[in-house]
Amino acid sequence: MFRRYFIVFIIFGLFSCRVNPEAKAVEQAVRSYNTALIQAYRDSVLNYITPFATDNELNKLFPQFLALDTTNSRMIAIQNKFSIKGISVAETTATLKAEEHWTYWWEDRNTGEITKPKKELDYKIVYNLKKVKGKWLVDSLSTF
Repeated sequence: MFRRYFIVFIIFGLFSCRVNPEAKAVEQAVRSYNTALIQAYRDSVLNYITPFATDNELNKLFPQFLALDTTNSRMIAIQNKFSIKGISVAETTATLKAEEHWTYWWEDRNTGEITKPKKELDYKIVYNLKKVKGKWLVDSLSTF
């Protein structure tokens, strides 16, 4: 008798712990966006982010990359912490709230000399995403 209830309990636990596949896709989209952002800042190439962001978000990032290019700089960014605090998904929009800790600094692209000193910052970020042609893209960021 105990064995039967134990098996039912295990099966119920497995089904109740299933992760919403859309929420998982939103999480992966944000993680991919952040990875591409780190690489884009390092190499001063905005196009790295194109597969992971809408035009709306790319237009917001453009001035930062223009500043890097104008000053012959690159930004080294390290994401030390990424902790998800909530995900909500609708048909074509989603949000992911995360607490993050970043370290970053600017370097001269030619010499490697640090031109803006290292900073460490904590952020509470809301990633707003849109589903475009079946793929989740970061559309904007805000804080909470």
